[in-house]
Amino acid sequence: MPLDISFNITDLNGTTPGDWYDMGSIGNNSPTEIMQCVHSLINTPIGSVMLDRRIGIDMSFVDMPFPIAQNMVAAEVIDKLRQYEPRATFRSIGWTIDSVGDLAGQGHIICNLVVSIP
Repeated sequence: MPLDISFNITDLNGTTPGDWYDMGSIGNNSPTEIMQCVHSLINTPIGSVMLDRRIGIDMSFVDMPFPIAQNMVAAEVIDKLRQYEPRATFRSIGWTIDSVGDLAGQGHIICNLVVSIP
């Protein structure tokens, strides 16, 4: 069964990036903009951004045993946050096995990422 990971991202206040981007917040360093940038970075496969193929997360953890995938994802997220979004500081990462919904029991894992924003 293949491993499928989705990301939930929140800051220490529980703020999430939301489903839609507020383009009015671009360039003002608001918590909303920073969370949107973190969300985009973490949910982008590496190699898919033209002109900078290093942006995004290396998805080679897919189909790896879960303990190995956990470590690979955590290391990748921490590294990419430091490199591409220094306005957000990594605080914690946790894992939830999806037991409800369409993907229940099919290897769907939810990565819960918490960052702090100054």
